[in-house]
Amino acid sequence: MLHLVGRRYEKVESFKYLGAVMTSLNETETEIKSKIAVGNKCYYALGPIIKRRSITQSIKIRLYKMIIR
Repeated sequence: MLHLVGRRYEKVESFKYLGAVMTSLNETETEIKSKIAVGNKCYYALGPIIKRRSITQSIKIRLYKMIIR
């Protein structure tokens, strides 16, 4: 526990702040792995939709661009 101005705060190894993973050691590796994991989840969730023949190529390109942003 950390005491600041009469308040007690729990020390944690990592937490998410504004969508970014913050670590106690300020490691960027954790943030990068988190972004890759989120991207993979999104890609594999949309995979069956992207593979459909009934969807036009322009829509597939839009979906792909949204995934990689």
